Amino acid sequence: MLEKLLESLRERPSSATVFNQYEDDNTLNNLRQFLDYLLKHRHGVLLLGEAPGYRGCRLTLEYLSQVDQLLENPCTRFSGRSAARSS
Repeated sequence: MLEKLLESLRERPSSATVFNQYEDDNTLNNLRQFLDYLLKHRHGVLLLGEAPGYRGCRLTLEYLSQVDQLLENPCTRFSGRSAARSS
């Protein structure tokens, strides 16, 4: 079932207005490894975000976050320090 999903993602062609990042074997393999990990470790929930934006999570690497929101409402719970823009 997973391979069928991944192959379906790979087969979608890019166009003048839409880029399919999963046409690239490395990107598709990264997704495969991530989903394999989730399946093997029996996570009960998968949050799936659609259309991360025109910069494609370039700054945060988090699919469900936005840099401006992180800077406006810094969360120090994990690191003990405030967020700062690095680029």
